[in-house]
Amino acid sequence: KTILYVKVDGEYRRVSILINTSVINISNLIDCFLIQHEPTLIAEEILSIKLVNNNFKESYNIWKSLNEIREEELAFLQCPKKTLNEKYILCEFFDFSINGSFRPPTVLVCPTQNCSYIHLSDQIDQIHGHLCSVTNAPISACHLYWIDSYDKRYKLKTNEKLPYLTRITIEMSAEWIDIYKVYDNINNSRDNSALTSLLADFFHEEPLDDDYHCLICSKLTKARQKSSLCLPLPQILIIQLKRFTYDIHSNDKIDTHISFPLYELDLKEYLVKNTNNQHKNDLSTKYNLVSVSNHTGSLISGHYITYAKNVQDGNWYQFDDKVVKKLNNDNDIVTKNAYLLVYVRTT
Repeated sequence: KTILYVKVDGEYRRVSILINTSVINISNLIDCFLIQHEPTLIAEEILSIKLVNNNFKESYNIWKSLNEIREEELAFLQCPKKTLNEKYILCEFFDFSINGSFRPPTVLVCPTQNCSYIHLSDQIDQIHGHLCSVTNAPISACHLYWIDSYDKRYKLKTNEKLPYLTRITIEMSAEWIDIYKVYDNINNSRDNSALTSLLADFFHEEPLDDDYHCLICSKLTKARQKSSLCLPLPQILIIQLKRFTYDIHSNDKIDTHISFPLYELDLKEYLVKNTNNQHKNDLSTKYNLVSVSNHTGSLISGHYITYAKNVQDGNWYQFDDKVVKKLNNDNDIVTKNAYLLVYVRTT
């Protein structure tokens, strides 16, 4: 399954969830999602909703069957921790030009009674930070409103009570929304079944789970981690696709079809920044595929077949034990059985 996941800080992305036949409802899907993507969260911190064109339609019951839900309309929203005297509300992002939302909503937590701006300020500041970092807009470009239970809309002021609060809306002018939509298109147009998307997820910057002791200020603070590649890149690049899953519920073979390039796989965007132009004569970051190891079968039994390119005649050949045959079409190389990919750096 591929769903939209929205975090409390405003960031969001599409994630792939590996499932088997025992996953039949939303509760099962949330369990799989937490194991694979957010192991520090609990099921109560995930709200499943129906989302159409970024507009909230309804919350799903966790026991609702997956067969009754359109995958493209399912979204998971991370929820802040709350007490018995608190409730969840949505923060929506409105664009008057389309009379709808320009991005998915986030979840806020507030008191069930006597709510005021101070109870929401830290959460709103976090979302402001996301919007402004993406668009480079000033905080003043974000206009805040609150909606009551009668669906009346009021400008959000820092010194007032918010009786009967049901949701918050953030509005921005068209110039900033247009910039944000570029980010949205890049963030959500990825093909999650493509090698390039998997690499982007692998090198994606993400927050650390707990507070981090800063060596500069000697305080506990929030921190982020990111992996990058360093020059010189290796001449031979071997990529192993995760084709097996092991958890407390099952052990399964993953047969998802992953597309991968035969030519010019470029790793430039994953290089560490500020390398001071080291290795100036070793700047090639592109790779061509020369071999694929394929696995057919299951976890219990199976068979390996290799595709390899002959550098002398430029043709691809299949090696199946003692049987070798020429492949007539490059499209035959990219299959759901691909397990190991071997690339050679171009010169």
